[in-house]
Amino acid sequence: MKKLLYSFAILYALSLCQATSTDKLKVTVFFESLCPGCRYFILTHLYPVYLELESYLEIEVVPFQWVSLTYDKIIEAQRA
Repeated sequence: MKKLLYSFAILYALSLCQATSTDKLKVTVFFESLCPGCRYFILTHLYPVYLELESYLEIEVVPFQWVSLTYDKIIEAQRA
């Protein structure tokens, strides 16, 4: 009897976990705004893939910059 209850519990949990056809894969891309390699990646790889899989992807593109904070609170950027 316990096995039957466990089986129903597992099947119920799995039925709740099934993805619907409207779910999109969420991808976040952090890129360095002044980096030529990042620009190349976005234009030649990311954008063409997005055009093909647009209905399956939700892409968030976040500009990012490597910076360091010195002891006297000065922000130094890598490509400044």
